[in-house]
Amino acid sequence: MAKAYKRNRYRKKKNVPLSQLIMVAVSLFIFTYFSYHLVYGEMGYFSMREVNADLEKVETEHKELKAKRIGLENRVKRLRSDSLDLDVLDERSRDILGYVKEDEVIIISK
Repeated sequence: MAKAYKRNRYRKKKNVPLSQLIMVAVSLFIFTYFSYHLVYGEMGYFSMREVNADLEKVETEHKELKAKRIGLENRVKRLRSDSLDLDVLDERSRDILGYVKEDEVIIISK
C-alpha cells in the first residue's frame, strides 16, 4: 500500500484544456442567465406573484359589482309594471317628488 501512495503522490497533475474551461464558463453563464430570468424576468416568479395578487383584487371587485348588479336588477324588476311593488313605488315617488303624508313626521338630519 505504501508503494501505491508514493506513486499517486508524485504523479503529475493533468492540465485542463482551454476549450473545457471555456465550455464550463459558457455553461455557467447560460445557467445564471436563465436562472435570473426565471426569478426576476417578465414571466418570472415575482411577476407571477404580482399578477396573482392583481387577479385576486379584480376577482373580489367583480364579485362586489356582480352583487350590486343583482341588487339593482331586482329593484328594477320590482318597478316594472308587470310586477309592480307598491311599497317601492311609494318610496321612490316620495323620494323624487317630495310627497309626505299628513300623519308623518319629517326629521331633517345634517
